[in-house]
Amino acid sequence: VEYVRTQEEVKRQLEEKNTLLKEVHHRIKNNIAAVGGLIALQMKSISNPKAYAVLQDAASRVNSMRILYDKLLISEDFKDVSVKSYTESLITAVISLFPDQARIKLETNITDFPLDPKRMFPLGIIINELLTNIMKYAFVDKASGSIRLALTREGSEATLVVQDDGIGLPAGFAVDKAESL
Repeated sequence: VEYVRTQEEVKRQLEEKNTLLKEVHHRIKNNIAAVGGLIALQMKSISNPKAYAVLQDAASRVNSMRILYDKLLISEDFKDVSVKSYTESLITAVISLFPDQARIKLETNITDFPLDPKRMFPLGIIINELLTNIMKYAFVDKASGSIRLALTREGSEATLVVQDDGIGLPAGFAVDKAESL
């Protein structure tokens, strides 16, 4: 009898914790959405192109976090996320922020493998920054363009390749003298 009561109590506590966890996840998702919404509202009222670009970058980063969080919630153990699923969602979200997206051809080759969120988040930021810079600068004054993104894994090493056929880096550009990513 005592064993049955103990089992029922453990079950009740587990259900309580699961309910609490779902509520916490819901609130986190709402907060991320609220931040994204506030940035989007601010973007609508900005006419300065530089300020708009800064807010667009912030919106893209918030969206990157939201996508990772959504993918983490879908995972069964909250530990690993599908690289393919996350990366494809992120690419779509970043590209969709730009009005001239229809003239850009995108080619991807993404191997699916699990990755923990501590590694996935910086990978997402890198992909976000590269794609954002390509969309902002690579196709200026070009009627069309293409982007190729490959993310593959061999053994314990992953390789990310991002290429575009845009206008290239400005004359005199030196990586060691650059002040930004």
